[in-house]
Amino acid sequence: MDSAHEEPELPSAIQDLVQRLEGQGEPLTQLPDLSGPEFREFFPKRASLSTITGWRSQVRLRVLEAIGNCNTFEILDVEDIIWGDISRCWLNLASGLRGYSESKIQSLYLRYAWEDASAVKHVAEMIKSTPLLETLSLIFSEKDMEDGTVGILSQALIQSSSLKVLNLARSGKWAGPLLLKALAGDDRNRSIERLRLEVIDGLGDCLREILISNPSLKKVELARSHMSPEEWHQLGEVIRDNAIATTILARFWFEHAEWKPIEALACSASSDVNDPTLELDLFTRVEDEVMLSLHLLGSVLRGEIKSLKSLIIWKGSKKSIIFSILPMNGKTGETSVQKRLELSVRSEDLSKGVWEELLQYHVILYFKNINSKHL
Repeated sequence: MDSAHEEPELPSAIQDLVQRLEGQGEPLTQLPDLSGPEFREFFPKRASLSTITGWRSQVRLRVLEAIGNCNTFEILDVEDIIWGDISRCWLNLASGLRGYSESKIQSLYLRYAWEDASAVKHVAEMIKSTPLLETLSLIFSEKDMEDGTVGILSQALIQSSSLKVLNLARSGKWAGPLLLKALAGDDRNRSIERLRLEVIDGLGDCLREILISNPSLKKVELARSHMSPEEWHQLGEVIRDNAIATTILARFWFEHAEWKPIEALACSASSDVNDPTLELDLFTRVEDEVMLSLHLLGSVLRGEIKSLKSLIIWKGSKKSIIFSILPMNGKTGETSVQKRLELSVRSEDLSKGVWEELLQYHVILYFKNINSKHL
């Protein structure tokens, strides 16, 4: 054959990857980073998909087939491999997993999987074909999904009896119906213990129903979840009176407009009878936001709010202030429910006014100055 028509030799990184996927050499428990320069020619970002033709397309398909047929994965994150013909990608992966009942996958991260209904069906097949699956993440899927497709995915979740952690992020309007079908009611999934929801709006009614009706859930985490103050207030009432989960963690990226939801949740969840189950992480940017957070702490220390099991205040990207809130003598309902308050902070991060605000609460504080400076 004329050398001009010969296919170029596979790059060594691709050869090694395919061989290991096909069972030669050291087994792979998870995929390497396919965004690296050695793989970029075959797995580019969306903007460069037009370059994947001819020989490159065949190499890409061979890698996808090898990934689908590999039964040594314990963690599978497919973010870097689904650009392009998404439905075909999921078909390859689902077909391979379906043929291996001994799949070892424990963590499955599925992103950008919702371009069409057939892709979601293949995702459902993948979930059902991983009997050891403990952690499932469904991320970046803001497109609408038809009711029938939601039903297919919810059934896969219900049948996944090994699943312990479900992460759902940046999802569209179908997130609420999916969660209700999968986690509420008599036919719900009975194994999921931890639910993490991030950047999903309008889940008030759904969350209240799940917290009341699902005895399996032990921890629910909410991050960047936008609801009205009234919805947060109603959620707090459910946490106070009916929630079965022992920990509800809410993370707020602080803005002045978000103070009312924070306050509504903390106040409405407060109980003179039940032990606190609410944990708050407050991400602040400026000192005024720190001050508002300290006002909330003051209400806790004065016994006006008895809902918080812990409060963490972040300053920028740093965990500047940590409050470990513990019941006094194991009981709630005291004037202050604190017997110990632990604070870890760099003194230069906060002004004298903030320290004065904190110290006026008449409690014994244990200061840990991580720069070893004396206050």
